[in-house]
Amino acid sequence: MKILTRHLVVLLALSLMLVFSGCESKSTGHVTALLTAGSNAKIAKQGGGAVDVDTIEAFYLTLTKIELLGQDEDDDEEGEDEGEYEGEEEGEYEGEYEGEYEGEYEGEYEGEEEGELEGDDDKDSEGEDEGEFEGEEEGEDDDSNRVTIFEGELRINLKDLIGVSEVLSAADVPAGSYKEIRLYIEDPDLRYVGDPDTPVTNIQITANGRLFIKHKFEIPEGQDSLLKIDFGGIHLVQTGNGKLVLTPQLSVSLEVSDSAVSLTGEVTDHDLDTDTITLTTDGGDVFTVNYDSTTTITLADTNPGTDVEVAPGILIQVSGNIALDGTVTATAIQLL
Repeated sequence: MKILTRHLVVLLALSLMLVFSGCESKSTGHVTALLTAGSNAKIAKQGGGAVDVDTIEAFYLTLTKIELLGQDEDDDEEGEDEGEYEGEEEGEYEGEYEGEYEGEYEGEYEGEEEGELEGDDDKDSEGEDEGEFEGEEEGEDDDSNRVTIFEGELRINLKDLIGVSEVLSAADVPAGSYKEIRLYIEDPDLRYVGDPDTPVTNIQITANGRLFIKHKFEIPEGQDSLLKIDFGGIHLVQTGNGKLVLTPQLSVSLEVSDSAVSLTGEVTDHDLDTDTITLTTDGGDVFTVNYDSTTTITLADTNPGTDVEVAPGILIQVSGNIALDGTVTATAIQLL
């Protein structure tokens, strides 16, 4: 009887270990967040016409936070196709502020008096704060459904991200269904080629600096994913009074293959025997960077360098490809 009892105890302990280990490995998915600017840039003018992309030297903004909003069981509304929101293409950027620019930015704001953007201080819509999101009320969403995958202050030049992605963060997030991504931005700054030292800052964004992408997607259990957020180019609309309005065409996708990226951080370890660099970003995320004899290394003074000079404590920028597990294979390393 004692032997049987001991066996039952052992079996029970093993069963609990399997249950808990299974929960631990499958309750989350690993997500590496990327940001790209798409493939074009333009400033549409009220009444027609656009500024050539070649006249834009840079467009800066500061990214402060990215949140994922989980999907509740009662989120699926009757008559709504899965993965698509009413009146909106899947993953498309929905109007985020009063005076949303309609269509393909042909220079007319719906319901706008000439030279003035609907939703400015003197034309706020009734019952809605300036720049607040359409259909969103303060405290509407349950905070328990929000997952922060990036928080900090990352200064980004969207012009540099045309055709390439910036690695933002890496995090383990609860596996399951999500319906929305929120980006918090501030301090937009436009520079023209003819006068790159003079910033243009009269650029209107939402009053709370928040953009969102309504898009349903799944974070698989126990799997690695690349979450690519696409700004859809640099889209600015110039109103009749000269003010610029940021009108991004945001979209998001879960990548199933390697992606071209740029990654900046501090070298915290460098194994010269295995050609492996451990890189830590400002946000504290750690990435493994592999390189080989074909990788170009450039010193801060733009002269050619060697891998020996990529020492711990040095800040570097890596260009290359990122795999689903977050490992970066470098094609170029620039010491900063």
